[in-house]
Amino acid sequence: MIKIIFCDIGGVLLHIDPDKTVSFWAQKAGVTEDYVRDNFPLEIHHEYEKGRLDDHEFYVQVKKSMNLNGLTEKDFWQGWRDLVGDATDVWSFTKQMAPNTPIWLLSNTNPKHILDDLKEEHSFFQEVDGTVYSFEVDARKPDSDIFSKACLMTGTQPENALFIDDMKENIAQAQAMGFHTIHYTDHQTFKQELTKKVELFD
Repeated sequence: MIKIIFCDIGGVLLHIDPDKTVSFWAQKAGVTEDYVRDNFPLEIHHEYEKGRLDDHEFYVQVKKSMNLNGLTEKDFWQGWRDLVGDATDVWSFTKQMAPNTPIWLLSNTNPKHILDDLKEEHSFFQEVDGTVYSFEVDARKPDSDIFSKACLMTGTQPENALFIDDMKENIAQAQAMGFHTIHYTDHQTFKQELTKKVELFD
């Protein structure tokens, strides 16, 4: 039986558009968009998402790594905010189909997006039963640690949890650990997949 739902944020509950960030940074720094895409330091980003860098340290390290001398901190964060777009219909449909099942957010994310940009803009942040944010638990998907911590925080077992995410590698890890999963690709397919699982909800 499914007793809890863990749901990703970016790419599932909220649309994301990295191209907007790339375009904005490239324009402000006087470089090409391909330069930004090719040189963005993923390892530094991962450290930020694990909470090991604060906002200013992240900006400084990205700017230095990419040699973006013309990019001010204000412009950096404006471009960073542009990454996240409007809400999808996933939250409302999930609540409709599983009204009595707790829903927790399980996301690779960062304090700037959550605390400064999004928390007050979207109602689901106030409606969720709990959150597992990578920057708060020092672990990020697809590492098994974040899934284990999510189960520990909620007092549940993988076989009693449904995990919804848009990234194949995250879904694969969750499946290997025994979670029920839905790989989100588009809203229509998601509705079909969630409807199939209704009978499994406790």
